[in-house]
Amino acid sequence: MKTAAAALLVVASMTAQAAEPETLTLACEGTKTWKIIDGTYQKPAPEPISPGIIVNFTKRTVQLGTEAYPYPMMTGTETTIEFYERIDLGPTVMKTEGSIDRVTGALSATFTEWDKTTQHKRNWKEYVLKCRPAQRMF
Repeated sequence: MKTAAAALLVVASMTAQAAEPETLTLACEGTKTWKIIDGTYQKPAPEPISPGIIVNFTKRTVQLGTEAYPYPMMTGTETTIEFYERIDLGPTVMKTEGSIDRVTGALSATFTEWDKTTQHKRNWKEYVLKCRPAQRMF
C-alpha cells in the first residue's frame, strides 16, 4: 500500500512538472512611457504599444518584444513572474525590474539608466501592459 501511494505521488509530481511549458508567449497591449532626461525629471505622456513577451522557464528569462535581449527571471510561481537586472557600466548604471501577474495578465516594468557620479537619471522607460497567452495564427 505504501509503495503504491509513493508511486502515485511520484507520477503526480512528474505530471505537475510537465504541465509547465518551456516557454510562454504573451500578446500584450498597453502603454510605454519613455523619456531621455537632461538632469530634470519630467514624465511624458504614455504611448500605446502591443509587444509580444516570451517567458522562457528553462532559461529563466523574460524577453520583452521591444527590448534587445532577455532579462533574468528572479521568481516564477503559479501567480507571479518577476524579473530584475542591474548592469554597472563604469559611470553608468542600468536597472531593469518588472513583474507579470499570471492571474490577471498585468505586466509592469521599469528601465532606468543613471549617472553614478551625479546620481541623475539619464533615461527612463515604464511599461504598463495587459497580457494574454498568444495563440498561433496558422
